Amino acid sequence: MFSETRYALNGDLRVAYRASREGPRDIVFASNWFTNCEVAPELPSIQGWVEAMTSLGRLIFFDQPGTGASDPITPGALPTLEQWADSITAVLDDLGSREAVLIAYGGAFATGALFAATHPSRTAALVVMDGYADPMAENRDEAIARTLAMWGTGEIQHVVNPDMPWNEEIRAAWARFERLAASPGTVALMLP
Repeated sequence: MFSETRYALNGDLRVAYRASREGPRDIVFASNWFTNCEVAPELPSIQGWVEAMTSLGRLIFFDQPGTGASDPITPGALPTLEQWADSITAVLDDLGSREAVLIAYGGAFATGALFAATHPSRTAALVVMDGYADPMAENRDEAIARTLAMWGTGEIQHVVNPDMPWNEEIRAAWARFERLAASPGTVALMLP
């Protein structure tokens, strides 16, 4: 259902992405900082959502530089918010897409809002899911330590989404997703 992973060029960084078959509209899923487009479309707990979205159009998953299958970054050269928004442009350009519905999830709210504001003619709609301005405004050090302690176990999904059905298969799938999205060192580097 999804293409093999392809790469779009954002400056000198390659942005990994996968897309479903073409449809009446393009739908870009801009996720939190840590994702992996190789495995995201196959996560068992979101299959119903993926099927619903692909019935509406071409669903596009991508990995921001420094995460997943995209090019790594160096500690002294973290991407700016503008570079993250430019990743969306790079992917759309590579696909030959003129306009897309943008679904910004969680920490990608600022990226999605910046893209929509700077590219209104390319934004059919901006949908924000679980958006927030600063998720760690209080107890930042404690929240980072807790995230790092759970990273790669899949338990983070259970904490942030306690109503999601949960079993060993789902936990293992999310654990693998986390490990392929970013190492604990990359998580620590990129958390605000």
